[in-house]
Amino acid sequence: MMDPHAQRNKHSVVAAAKSIMNIKFAITRATSRFLQIPAIWTFINATVIRLADYLAFAHQHPHTVRGLREAHEQEQASLQSLFADKRVASGPFRGMAYPNFQSCGSQIAPKLIGSYEYELHGIIEQCLDADYRRIIDIGCAEGYYAVGFAIRKPDAQVIAADTSPTARELCAAMATINGVADRLTTFDTIDSRALISLVADERCLVLSDCEGYEKQLFTQETSRHLTHSDLLIECHDYKDASITPTIVAAFSDSHIVTKIYSQDEYFRPHQYADERTANLTFAARRALMTEKRGPMVWLFCRSRSDSH
Repeated sequence: MMDPHAQRNKHSVVAAAKSIMNIKFAITRATSRFLQIPAIWTFINATVIRLADYLAFAHQHPHTVRGLREAHEQEQASLQSLFADKRVASGPFRGMAYPNFQSCGSQIAPKLIGSYEYELHGIIEQCLDADYRRIIDIGCAEGYYAVGFAIRKPDAQVIAADTSPTARELCAAMATINGVADRLTTFDTIDSRALISLVADERCLVLSDCEGYEKQLFTQETSRHLTHSDLLIECHDYKDASITPTIVAAFSDSHIVTKIYSQDEYFRPHQYADERTANLTFAARRALMTEKRGPMVWLFCRSRSDSH
């Protein structure tokens, strides 16, 4: 038989536990109802939760920055070791020399590897086989395409335009060390009127990477003067979703328009092999080959008057 004193203690403990449970339930129910009030939840979200998010970010930020810096330094060391000669290793512009490890608006590693915009290599080779009086590169950056085409097509005059003074300086330097400075002219801007004047209704190749200026550049009026020319246009639809359909409509009668879509960069290290990167790990190859850009679409507009 249980001692009466012990039995009273047991009942007291059970009663206390029930009281605690009832209090917790009441608090939970009251809190739930409290948080359902829109004004209260808005206040908490704007103060306590935002503060908690900021404190978590502030705690993690130094670790994130340090990790990114270390990864960048490792990539740069690998890049300078593999490409000490600063020459493009493969692709349509194999052998082209860079004055330094610097590019404008894009990653330098894919360009030196030769995998840069790998989706366009087939189109680039088609253009290299064609006969153009003039090649006009609008948004030339440091000159990857402008100088590359000048090297591969010694009979063509090349116009390279970019609004960035640094880009124009780098492009001129690259043209000089590759021996094509006498056939490459740099412009700061080319608008639709200037483009019409430069093409002069002749057979030209127009390359465009002008960061959302496409609709202003390739108007219906412009298209009438580009009937004999081919165009490769990078469409920045994330800035204006109407860019691609507008250009397709402008050129569909006079050109055969082909859309080229960017591929997931995860597959690039599998699809693109190079002897200099063959011994690197997949992660290292992917880090060097990534172009750090979102999905892209290009339009290759091939003149119907000169297509076979």
